[in-house]
Amino acid sequence: MRAAVMALRERGVAACAVGPCRVGAPDTCAEFLHEVDELVCTLTPSDFKGRSGNSIRTFSQTTDAEVRELVARAAEERP
Repeated sequence: MRAAVMALRERGVAACAVGPCRVGAPDTCAEFLHEVDELVCTLTPSDFKGRSGNSIRTFSQTTDAEVRELVARAAEERP
């Protein structure tokens, strides 16, 4: 994610938002707040063990089709 943010910044994006993320380490989320304009992370458990899969009950993968649909929907909603 950090590499993607850096690549976008190098291309001169006006703003960069990350999320929504299901879960993240509190210190990592705090660091990202200095690198992006907006960060949305649902859970930042203090006992985060380094793997997001350990912090949630279900950890299903998002398909490429779902990502394309969400990006298209977000593009339609933008003014």
